[in-house]
Amino acid sequence: MGIIGYIIRLFGLMGLQRRWGGDGGDGDGGGDGGGDGEAEALLGDEARPAAPSQRELSPKDPKWGATPRLRHQYSRDAGDILLNASEAARRKSKTMPTLPPSPLLGKAYGSMEAAAGAGDEEAAARLKDDFTASGARRRRGEPQPRHWIVEEVQKLPGLLIGTVLNLMLCVPFASSFFPLDWEPFPVNRMVGVQMWLFSTAVCQLVMTLMSDFPVAMGMMMVENIPFMHSLAETAMAELGTGHDALATVVVTFALSSVVVGVAFLALGYFKLGNATYFFPRHVIVGCIGGIGLFVTQTGLEVATKKKWEWDTAVIAEFGTAAYAPLWALPLALEVLLRVLLRVTRWKLLPPFFFVAIPPLFYAALALLRVPVAEARAAGYFFDRAPHADVTLMWQILDFKKVDWFVVSECWPTIIALTIFSLMHAPINIPSLSISTHTDVDMNKELIAHGVSNLAVGFAGGLQNYLCYSNSLLYARCGGGGRFMGFVLTGLLVLFFFIGPDAVSYVPRAMAGCLLIHVGLDLTAEALVDSIGQYDSYEYGSIVLITLVMTTRGMTAGLGLGVLCGTLTFTLQQARFAQAVRGVMTAATLKSSKWRSPRETAVLHEANRQTLVVQLQGNIFFGNSSQITEELSKQLSRAAGSVRYVVLDFTIVTAIDSSATETITKVAQLCHSYGVCVCFCRGSGEGFPCAAPLSERLREFEDDEEDESSWLHIEDDLDSALAWCEDGLLRKYSTQHGLEGAIKQDLPLEFRQIQAILSDVPMPKIAVLLSYFKGRDIRAGETLWVQGSVPDGCGILLKGHLVSRLEEEAGTTEGVFPGAMVGEFGLVNNRLRGSTLESSQDGKMLWLSKDDYTVMRKKQGESALLLSRICIGYLERRVTHVSNRIWESRCLPI
Repeated sequence: MGIIGYIIRLFGLMGLQRRWGGDGGDGDGGGDGGGDGEAEALLGDEARPAAPSQRELSPKDPKWGATPRLRHQYSRDAGDILLNASEAARRKSKTMPTLPPSPLLGKAYGSMEAAAGAGDEEAAARLKDDFTASGARRRRGEPQPRHWIVEEVQKLPGLLIGTVLNLMLCVPFASSFFPLDWEPFPVNRMVGVQMWLFSTAVCQLVMTLMSDFPVAMGMMMVENIPFMHSLAETAMAELGTGHDALATVVVTFALSSVVVGVAFLALGYFKLGNATYFFPRHVIVGCIGGIGLFVTQTGLEVATKKKWEWDTAVIAEFGTAAYAPLWALPLALEVLLRVLLRVTRWKLLPPFFFVAIPPLFYAALALLRVPVAEARAAGYFFDRAPHADVTLMWQILDFKKVDWFVVSECWPTIIALTIFSLMHAPINIPSLSISTHTDVDMNKELIAHGVSNLAVGFAGGLQNYLCYSNSLLYARCGGGGRFMGFVLTGLLVLFFFIGPDAVSYVPRAMAGCLLIHVGLDLTAEALVDSIGQYDSYEYGSIVLITLVMTTRGMTAGLGLGVLCGTLTFTLQQARFAQAVRGVMTAATLKSSKWRSPRETAVLHEANRQTLVVQLQGNIFFGNSSQITEELSKQLSRAAGSVRYVVLDFTIVTAIDSSATETITKVAQLCHSYGVCVCFCRGSGEGFPCAAPLSERLREFEDDEEDESSWLHIEDDLDSALAWCEDGLLRKYSTQHGLEGAIKQDLPLEFRQIQAILSDVPMPKIAVLLSYFKGRDIRAGETLWVQGSVPDGCGILLKGHLVSRLEEEAGTTEGVFPGAMVGEFGLVNNRLRGSTLESSQDGKMLWLSKDDYTVMRKKQGESALLLSRICIGYLERRVTHVSNRIWESRCLPI
C-alpha cells in the first residue's frame, strides 16, 4: 500500500506540474504534449484548486524550492487530489481514463469502475482503500501509526533494567530476613530469596492488573526487616533456634501480611485514602528528597558491600583503600553519564548506558589481565546464592510445629509493623504520581495493595508494596505498559525456579551507579528544582524533612512532615491571610429599607458615624488579633465621631475556638469606646464555627428586644445597616424632632409609592392607583412562573410572597406588604425572571396588561410614573449593599 500511495502521489504531482505549465507541457518533461488537456479533463471544475491560493504554491514560484514544507504538502495531498478528480470525471462521463495496471493488486484493473464492472468487488474495494489511505495517512501533522511490536521492543532496555534491579536487590535484602546470630539456621538461607521473589512476583502481577500506573513495580517491603527481626527474636527467646521457632516465625510473617492486606483494603473500600491528599505538596517533596538520599546511600552500600552509617568512623572506613575503589568506580560512571546527558538529549541513553556497563567491565578486566575470580574476591561482583528446593518456603510452613502462644505474644509487633506499612502508600503513590505526571485514584491503589498482601499472606509470603524508586527508574529507562508488566512477572517467576544466580555475574559497579543515578535525580528534584517554587517556610521544611528522613528513618521523617505541614500552614496564614478585608464608613452604604425623603437626607450625613469592618477567610488564633488591632486603631483615630460599628462575617469561612474568644473581646473593646456594635453573621445558620459564639455575645446585651441596646446580632449586612440607621434616626429625632414626611394614616400603597416618588403630589398617585384592582391570593397560589409572558404587576397589601429561581437550588427571596412586583417585566415587556408564589393568604392590588395598555393611551403621565417606580426599584437593586460584599463598583448614576 505504501508503494501504491507513492505512485499515486507521483502521478498527481506530474499532473499538477502540467496543470500549471510545467515541463510536461512540451512533451519532454514527465509526460506528453497533451498532458495539460488530460489534467483539465481529469481534474474538472470541482476538483480544480482555487487559482489565487494554490498558484502561490506553483512549482514555478520562486519560493517553491525554498519552502520544502509546502513542496511536501503538494506531494502528500496529490493522492487526495487525484481521488477527487476521479470522482468528478466519473460524474461527467461514463468512461474514465484508466491508471496503469498494477501488479500489486493481483489482477490488472485500470480503475475502480473497471474492477466493479468485471464483478471483482474485492479488487474495487482494495483500490478505493489504497486511494484513500495514501492521501489521508500522509496529511501534514498526522503521525504515522506504529506497530505495537515496535513500541514494546523499545521498552526492552527498561525491562532489562527492571529485571536486573530486582535480582540485585534480592540477594542483599533476602539474606537479612532472619537474624545473622540465628545459628545454626534450621534450613538453607536460600529460603529468604524464595520468599522475596515470591512476594515480589505476586505484587508485580497484582499491580500490573489493578494499578493505574503503567510503570508500577511491586516489591517486597524491605523497610519491614527490623520488625521481622523483632518477630524472629521473640520466637527464638521462647523456642530456641530449631524448626519449631522457624515455623512460628514464618506464620507470624504471613499473618502480618494478611493484617496489612486487610488494613489496605479497608482504607480503600471506605474511601479513606483521600485523607492522604491532605498531605501538603512540600511535605511529599521533602519525602522524595529523603528517599533520594536513602537510595544514594543504598547505592554506596551495594557497591561496597558495607553498611553506611552517619558516623565519622564508618565514613572514614569508606575512605580506606579496601572500599574507596569500590564506590569510586560507580561514582565515576555516574559523572560520565551526567556529562553525556549534557551533550545529548537521547531519551534511551540511561538504560543503554547501564546495560553497557557489564560487557565493558568484563572487557576492562580482559585488557588489564585481571582474572574474574580475583575481581570477585576484591568485592566487584555479587556473591553467588546457594541453591535450594523450590518448595522450601512452604515446607517450613508446618502448622503442627507452630507455637500459637508465641504468635499471640507477637501481636504488638505485628500491629506496629502494620502501622508502619501503611505509612508507605501515602508517600510512594503521590510521589510517583508527581514524578511521572500520572493521575491515579488513591483508593484504587490502596485496594490493589490490599489484594496483593492478602494473596501473599494466605500463601505464606511477606508484605509488599508499590516501590517508588524502582518504578521511577523503570519509567526513566523507557519501561512500562501492561504487557511488559506481565513479562516482568514471568521473569520473576522464572528466577524463582532457577534461582538468582544470574546476579552473581553482574558487577556491583552497575548496581551502584544505577542506584546513585536515581537517588541523585530524586534529591535534585526535591532540593534543587524546588528552589523558587516554594516560600521560605515550605523550602525549609523540604530540607529539614530530607535530612531527618535520611538520618533518622522514614517514620521520623514522615512524622516531622506532618508537624512541618501544620506549622507551615499556621505561619503562612498568620503572615499572608489577612482577617480584615477592609474598613469603611457607611457613607456610601445604605440598607434597602424604604425611607422618607427627610430620613434619607438625614442618613446621608449621619451614616458617616457608622464604621463597617469586613472580615474574610479563615479566622484562627494566628490572625484573629488583627481584628482587635485594626478596630482599636480606627476607633482611636475617629476620636468619638463613630457611634456604630458593624462587623461583617459574610465571607468568613471558618472561626476556630481561640478566635471566638478574641471576637468577644472586640465587643468589650467597642463598649469601652462607647460605641454600639452589630455583628453580621452572614447566614441564618449562625457564625461559621462550632463554638456557641452567638450565645456568648448575647450575654453582653441589656435586652434582646431593646432596640437601643449597644450590642446586636443580625444575619445579613442589609439588616445590620438598617439597625444602625434606625438608631441614628432615633437619636436625631430626639435631638432635632424629626417629623415623618409620609403620614402614617395614608394607605400602605400610597405610602410606598410616595417613598419612591417623593416629588409627585398625591392626586396624581391616586390616578395611577385607580387602574389597579383588588385581588385575593391564596396560600400556595402561583402568580407566575419563570420564563412566562408578563400579564400584569401588583402591590402586595397583605400576606407574604416568595420569589424563586428555577435553575438554582434554594435561591429565594421574600416579598413583604407594600412592595410592588412584576413591574419590570410589564413595562419592558420582558419574560418573567423568576417564579412567584404566595406562602399565605393575602390581598394585593393588581394592574393587568390590558389595563396598562389603556392607561398608556389615556393617561400617559400615569404610565410614566409606573416607569419611574420601575426605575426606583432598579435603583434599589443596584445600590443594594449585597453588591458591595465581594467587590465595589462605581456606577456612573
